[in-house]
Amino acid sequence: MWEYDVSLFASAVRPHLWPELLKSLEDNKRNYEIIFAGNVPPSFTHKNLIYIETKNIKPAQCYEIARRACRGELVGWIADDCRFSPRFIDKVYDFYKSVDSTYPIIVSCKTNENEKDEGMNHHRFFDRNLNTPKMAPLAIMTREYLECLGGIDSRYISGQYENDIVMRALSNGAKTYVINDVCVTIDHLKFHGVETKFWDSYDHDRQVLEDSWCIGGCQPNPEPIIQLSYKHSQPPTWYRPIKNVEVTLVRNDVFQSYPPEISLTESFGPKGIFD
Repeated sequence: MWEYDVSLFASAVRPHLWPELLKSLEDNKRNYEIIFAGNVPPSFTHKNLIYIETKNIKPAQCYEIARRACRGELVGWIADDCRFSPRFIDKVYDFYKSVDSTYPIIVSCKTNENEKDEGMNHHRFFDRNLNTPKMAPLAIMTREYLECLGGIDSRYISGQYENDIVMRALSNGAKTYVINDVCVTIDHLKFHGVETKFWDSYDHDRQVLEDSWCIGGCQPNPEPIIQLSYKHSQPPTWYRPIKNVEVTLVRNDVFQSYPPEISLTESFGPKGIFD
């Protein structure tokens, strides 16, 4: 018997955003918990929130710490600036249970990003390239299955680990199902501003991902295709896939897990600007 129906987890360092996130989940009837990890503990408590305090370690490691602490039947990665549509937990759980599949399944949740309704078909290994596999920016799966996949690869610093998880699942025969009856609002342009260090590690994380899953490894195009107005650490490049780059479900390298005893004080593997 699971302690919770659903566990949502994240690296989280902006407690001023969490009351709105928590309030957006209050209408759910199912048992759920929010597991956050990071080095900025909140000054408040909430019955559904567990905060694991760390030192200034890399965000991807905080995600893995939070993931391991989850006690729900279903788990999903989120961000700490998310806001959820009504009865998000209830609807996602019921949808997951309604899918009759002999394969492992991933439920991908519809998003509204920066006040734009993102079509889930756009979330691809290479953004908006329909010839590449569909990703899941916010996904729900069983805790047991994510554990079976090994959790988060220790080579990632901030992001792209979620795309790696989806690729490992697809290569393992999993199927992705999009639930259109819920929506997660994520306003990075509004909330990140000078706070985010995400882009400092973007090129590294993207190279790790493409080296694992592209035939011939990472082959970036030096010309950016999207210019964003982030105030801090704007990415020097935003990769467009070269036409002859192919994505493969037979990975080129070996998954590198975190050790069984994961550190709360020191980053494991590549760490970028983090301790």
